[in-house]
Amino acid sequence: MLPIAGDQDEHKKAMPDLLTAREVAKQLHVSVAWVLAHAGGRYHPVLPSIKLGRAVRFRQSDIDKFIEHCRRCVERGIPIQ
Repeated sequence: MLPIAGDQDEHKKAMPDLLTAREVAKQLHVSVAWVLAHAGGRYHPVLPSIKLGRAVRFRQSDIDKFIEHCRRCVERGIPIQ
């Protein structure tokens, strides 16, 4: 259900800002195609994403966890899954 006009501030607090594939690509210094391929699960590591119809969106907190996971794997010499 969409919020009514008076509830928009509460809705914004409850819903985290969602990022586009382009924004994530810029942040990770990779192509948009790389982001979408990893979000779709075609390649590892899988990038957590939210599918909204034809649109794909990302939570900043998921991107931060993804980066941390990849960093830990590299430090330990473990293949990134």
